[in-house]
Amino acid sequence: MGEKVCLITGATSGIGKATAMGLTNMGASVVMVGRDRGRGEAAMADIKESSGNASVDLMLADVFKEAYPRLDVLINNAGVFLSKRISTADGIEITFAVNDLA
Repeated sequence: MGEKVCLITGATSGIGKATAMGLTNMGASVVMVGRDRGRGEAAMADIKESSGNASVDLMLADVFKEAYPRLDVLINNAGVFLSKRISTADGIEITFAVNDLA
């Protein structure tokens, strides 16, 4: 994972933070996406210290809330279903890669 760049949403806590930690432990460069600067910076510092990997960045995803007071519906539209098993270059089954990992 040393040459991989990974972007993780919701990376300031829970599964997102654990995923960021796991990827940094494997040597990946991680871009954490979160809404709260304080929580994001704290999580980023924790991950850098624990993993020994300084290649971690934080991007704030608060642009939407500056333009709109609320979000009522979120549609995650991307998806695929293939009748044949096809794998990505990383060896991941493509239906799983697009629908669950992407």
